[in-house]
Parts: sequence; C-alpha cells; structure tokens
Amino acid sequence: MTNRTRRWPLMLAFLLLEFFTIGPESKAASQDSAAVSKLLSASKLAAFQLSKDTSDMAALAEANVSWTSNADSIEQIREDVNFMGQELVKLDKLKETASPWQSDAIEKLHPLMLQLASNTTIVIDQLNQDHQHFNTSTYKRFVDANADEAGELSKMLANFVSYGKTKHKFEQLGSRIDIGTAD
Repeated sequence: MTNRTRRWPLMLAFLLLEFFTIGPESKAASQDSAAVSKLLSASKLAAFQLSKDTSDMAALAEANVSWTSNADSIEQIREDVNFMGQELVKLDKLKETASPWQSDAIEKLHPLMLQLASNTTIVIDQLNQDHQHFNTSTYKRFVDANADEAGELSKMLANFVSYGKTKHKFEQLGSRIDIGTAD
C-alpha cells in the first residue's frame, strides 16, 4: 500500500469527524425558513411564466405584428413584473427568519427585478409614445433585454430552489446517519 492510498482513510476519517461534530447550535443556525423556501418556489413558477411571456413578446417584436398585439403582451408582462415585485416584498419581510443562503438569494433577486421593472417601463413608454413606429431597434433592444433578464431571473430562482431542496435532502441523510450511529 502506498503512502497516497494510506492517507485516504485518514483524510476521510477527519472529514467525517468534522461533519459529525458540528454542534447543535450550528445545526440550528443553518435551518432554512420553510416560509422562505415556499415563497421562493412560488416565485420560481412566476418567474418561469414571466420568462415565457417576455420570450413571446420578443418573438412578436421580431415578427412586426400589430401595435395592439404588442400592447396586450406588454400588459401581461407588466402584471408578471408587478406580481414578482410583490413576491420580493414578501421575501424581504421574511428575511429575518431566512437562513444565510436564503437571505443571499433574496438579495440577489433585487438587481434583476429592478432591471426588469426599468426595461418594462421603457417598453411601455415606447409603445405609448408612437403607435406607428413602435418596432424601432431601440424598442426591440429593450424587449430582448427584458427576455434575457427574465430568463436569468427564472434560472436564478430555479437554481436557488434546487439548492434548497438538495440541501434539505442532504440534511435529512445526515440526520439518518446520526440516528444510525447512536444505536
């Protein structure tokens, strides 16, 4: 047996010792807020819908369809963005009960939501200013930016929700191991 293969069991033992000797206060401090997790999951679904709606509008802008089709589409996006903003306000109110990663997730949502709200306002203003020439390159650029930002928001929320679920499964497995070693 080489020195390298002898070190693996020792390194593994140290890692397991470190993992299982985390005190109860550390375990309690890392508990995720069920309310925040639930709201992040609901926001993930809403962000997916927003991403779909902004992608649909980008396709409409490229197809040079009527002003009313674009107006209907941006109205739906405005409602989606407003809903997402309300979800973010709810998350902010729960931030005190959030675990560190949940708090970080909430913070990272802010800049994307601000950018989406800003882009949506610009698209609405462009539509309202000139019904004849709404398909300008500037208009299309903001519609595309909205689609990109909504896609990023949707991915970010999906990743955070996935992380939370995986973390929860990992913690459940860890508690099963603790139970199994106590006997």
